[in-house]
Amino acid sequence: MSTSDTWADNLDEELSFWRTALMDPGPDGELQRSRATERAVWDEFRARVPASDRTVRMLDVGSGPLTTLGTLWPARSVEVVAVDPLADDYNALLDELGIVPPVRALPLRGEALLGHFEPGSFDVVHAANSLDHAADPVLTLEQMLGVARPGGTICLLHHIDVGVMEQYHGLHQWNLRPDGAHDMLIWSRDRQEQLSNRAPGASIVVEELDDALFRVWITTDADDLAR
Repeated sequence: MSTSDTWADNLDEELSFWRTALMDPGPDGELQRSRATERAVWDEFRARVPASDRTVRMLDVGSGPLTTLGTLWPARSVEVVAVDPLADDYNALLDELGIVPPVRALPLRGEALLGHFEPGSFDVVHAANSLDHAADPVLTLEQMLGVARPGGTICLLHHIDVGVMEQYHGLHQWNLRPDGAHDMLIWSRDRQEQLSNRAPGASIVVEELDDALFRVWITTDADDLAR
């Protein structure tokens, strides 16, 4: 059985997780459902997008049923696009629960972004707790770099070594780990890759937010138009 087949076999478990999370009557469920409320674009993104009169385009890769990206930015027009392999199922779940999101996810895998979007078409490309759930996070990362504008920003927010922590259960087949202040390690039980090798010419800044959570900012090379 291929890695892709194994990955696909575990999608139902992810859908079940979100059904339980969104139906939870307690504070955790309220927090998840609050993602359906329109919110401001994060200050960190606003600081990284150059001033312009054109629409700011932001892509959330592996968004789940409700993207965390904001759509509100005074004096700027913002378009948020969310993609997830389970988007059709998530949208049906939201309809069932009467939740109306500001952005509905499109059914698309991160490994196939360039088959759907033009190269260099997003100012910000974001993945939170999703890159390490991909069947091939290295290919997904390359696709994210490809759809980012020259000089654009990719933001990765993930927990450290989730595959190990979850004992490689379900979709948790990959690990992400900071490798110093300017690199990230992507690894599984039979493969290891450095982020810097897949993003030549890009600026990489790693922020360790706590013992388990880290964020990576990648600024693409503005002169590398043929990435």
